[in-house]
Amino acid sequence: YAWNTHDLSGGKVRSMAVVPSEYYRQDTLFMIVERVINGQTVKYIEILSPEFSEEKVHADACFLDCSLRYQGVSTSTISGLSHLEGQTVCIMNQGAREVDKVVSGGKITLDYPVTDAWVGLGYPAWIETLEPALNMQGKSYRNCKKRITDLILSVYRTLGVYVYQKDLGVNTKISLAIKKDGAAPDSVPDLITDDCRQRPQSRSEGSPSLRRESYVGQPFTLRTLVVEI
Repeated sequence: YAWNTHDLSGGKVRSMAVVPSEYYRQDTLFMIVERVINGQTVKYIEILSPEFSEEKVHADACFLDCSLRYQGVSTSTISGLSHLEGQTVCIMNQGAREVDKVVSGGKITLDYPVTDAWVGLGYPAWIETLEPALNMQGKSYRNCKKRITDLILSVYRTLGVYVYQKDLGVNTKISLAIKKDGAAPDSVPDLITDDCRQRPQSRSEGSPSLRRESYVGQPFTLRTLVVEI
């Protein structure tokens, strides 16, 4: 396992503890997070959500910071959000992302009614590769010009991912069944578990590298990345 730095949407972790949890079937991480909300410095107890395991569906996927879940009768207004007063929040309506809203008076008004939704601070999840190391017949091609001809992303229970190419300065989008942001959540695409091939418009470069970034609020698990050069 590798260490990683996590940005909690601007929050600062002041204390943490890991405790066993029979309910979650995994250890649970509790954190005291300091945030600036509506101009005030506050401290919240936040809990890392359980792993998005195989038995869970779209609506269970929680990939937002400082979030709460609403489950109940159909409504277009979600209250009880005073802890995010003045913040722009991401809304996941049964797995589909709604248009972001600003919390005012501890509540938000949605474009579509919900019965099951997560509301919280959105963040991207991303991975950036190192320069590929090529060694053939005892010779290193590290400093030679290289061109990426094909990408194969093996993803698991994923809804969307962007691929950015440093050598072009533009992004190539891996085409998965993605629901457009702000669209009515009447039919959320199935989670993708497959190998997705993309042919980028890459040019020759001494050290090409790639960055993969998830759609905010949606699950993204990368199992393998194959780069043909």
